[in-house]
Formats: sequence, C-alpha cells, structure tokens
Amino acid sequence: EGISILVNNAGSYHHAGSILDQSHESWATSISINLESMFCCAQPAAKIMASKGSGGTIVNIASVDGILPCLGTGYDTAKAGVIHFTRTLALDLAPHRIRVNAVSPGNIPVPTLKKMHNGEIAHFWPEDSSETGLMGPMMKMRSNNIPLGRKGETEEIANAVLFLAGSASSYITGQNLVVDGGWTLI
Repeated sequence: EGISILVNNAGSYHHAGSILDQSHESWATSISINLESMFCCAQPAAKIMASKGSGGTIVNIASVDGILPCLGTGYDTAKAGVIHFTRTLALDLAPHRIRVNAVSPGNIPVPTLKKMHNGEIAHFWPEDSSETGLMGPMMKMRSNNIPLGRKGETEEIANAVLFLAGSASSYITGQNLVVDGGWTLI
C-alpha cells in the first residue's frame, strides 16, 4: 500500500533561444513544466513514503542542458534547478530513509530532439532556420562530438532509472547520473 518509488519525469522546450526574445509567460511556462512539476509530484509522494516509515526512492529526470547550457534559457535553468532540487531533497529526506537522485540524459532520440536534428526547429526557435541559424549547426555539433560515437537509446535512460530506483543503489542519494556517452566531458 502507498508508494515506494517515484520517477519524476517532465520535460518540454516551451521556448528556446535568446532571452531577448522570450516573454515572461514563456519563461514561467518553462519553469512550471520542467521544475515546479517536480515539486508537485515529489512532495505528496515523500509525505506518503515518510508516513509509512519504510523509506522510498525518488528519481528526478534532469538533462545535460542543466549542466552545460544550450540556448534554452527557461529549459536549461529549470533542469539545473532539478539537479539542485534533487540534492536538496536528498538531504531533507535522508532521515526518513528516502533516497533522491537524478538522471541527466544526453543526446537521446526522442521526438522533440529528432525534430531539432532534422532541421524542423522553427517551432522551437522561430527566429532560426536550419540553414542559416545557430541551432541547426549547434545540434549537429552536439551529435558529432559524443566520445562514444553514437546517440543514446531510451532503454539506456530507463536502465539508469531502474538502477537508481533499485536496491543496487541503496547507499546512493543526492547524485546526478549523467547518461550522455561522455558528451559533457568535452
């Protein structure tokens, strides 16, 4: 009865590009979807876990963009916030034997990222184009500079989450597991 594991996953590029072109509404939406939603799920789950007294696990999904920014002011800031939120919760909830960790995926071919790589980026960066703008070349550069030489697979992110949610990581809390093929190393 209750809940023992929460995988806290929310992510949306509501607007990317320069802060000079971003509205406050767009900023607030990015923060709400990518950061506030983490609180809205973690707090009630943590209350249930703490009340039953047997601990639990929270795994937050962050992003490598929270470590190395990529022109997504709201998204990147929110994902950096998720990483710090994870560490803060880990310290706060440790007395209740609730472990809190994060996974930061790198270049994983999810639908939004596929659109960015295929040059279908006008939805995200209206002032940009795949031929003349900055984002098309930046996304190609990010793909071509992965030390392991390939994009990740969604299953690899799932495996990282399963590891952090399971007993094999029972002495790990407050950590951000970066799953990016080594991209943040360069």
